[in-house]
Amino acid sequence: MKKAIAPVIVILAIIAFVASIVAVLSVYTNVTGVKTVQKLCQNTVGQWVDCSLIPFTTYTNLGSVPAPASPEYLSIKELQVLMQDPQSESWTDEAGTLRLFTAGTDVKDPTATAFATVTIASGAGSQSSWNKASTDTKYVLVSDGAGTYYDKEWNPFYFLASKYNKALGTYTLTIDKTDAPPKVGTFTTFLVSGSNSTGTKVNSTTAIWVDDSVASGTFNFQFDIQNTGANTILKDVVLFFKSDVTNPMEGNEFSGVTLQKSTGSDFNLPSDVKSYVANEVPVPVTASLAGGASGRYTITFTYSSTNFQTGGVDKLYIGLDDLGGWLASDVLPANKGATAQAYSISRDVL
Repeated sequence: MKKAIAPVIVILAIIAFVASIVAVLSVYTNVTGVKTVQKLCQNTVGQWVDCSLIPFTTYTNLGSVPAPASPEYLSIKELQVLMQDPQSESWTDEAGTLRLFTAGTDVKDPTATAFATVTIASGAGSQSSWNKASTDTKYVLVSDGAGTYYDKEWNPFYFLASKYNKALGTYTLTIDKTDAPPKVGTFTTFLVSGSNSTGTKVNSTTAIWVDDSVASGTFNFQFDIQNTGANTILKDVVLFFKSDVTNPMEGNEFSGVTLQKSTGSDFNLPSDVKSYVANEVPVPVTASLAGGASGRYTITFTYSSTNFQTGGVDKLYIGLDDLGGWLASDVLPANKGATAQAYSISRDVL
């Protein structure tokens, strides 16, 4: 009888050992965020608690969140924010400042003041002992990229009570790559070196001079449309034409201005841009220019000395900028997006 008990004890020991392994694996599975029977997740202070106590809210479009049907006004004690970079898809890249405004605020008004801010660094930000906002209340939320990331506005914006952790008093706002603002790109040098035609001279890296001894004729050069920034975007890119403030154009200096693609990507730019130049209207290039895409164009001007005066009396700026215009503002007036690439064109002694 005693001999029969020994195998039973061994079998029970094996079963207990396997059960303990399963339990350990269950806990480690939960460490990765996958819910199992034990449903363990780590909270902000490092404790392992039931996953249901920690809400992780991912919005696909914060601006389209409908007004809560049954508002529950709960003061948010602790705020946590996670943001994913849209281009690198990393959760540790995004930076900027979240600014919270009262409902109805025109954030483009330079006098508009946010009543609360959250600094985002390495894709995350938090506020302890916050108590500055409530759930189910209408706000305006702006991500201020400070020129490194583009701004973004969500209006209206709600912290939803259904996503609020009543047990801990915390709210975790997770903004994924579909809704987070992208990083601002960098324009490559506008003028293609050595591409300017005979009768023109490039002065340093900012000016093109047309030979003032020639009564009339044409001149041309090539320019590149390219974003050299990795994991970045250039938003609402335009080819712009602006008169110099001191030496403005009258609009009749050129009898013809044409564009022709030379190499690379075709941005479907109009071939005849004379009216754009005369009226100083920017030519839309693309809504979004990612790193790597590039196209080279040749622009040709036809002029008469009668209208295109010498000595810098008439001066035109030409170049590329983002946000739909030269030195245009982002959501917040102080932010201008990417650094424009621009050259001036005038007639002078070569």
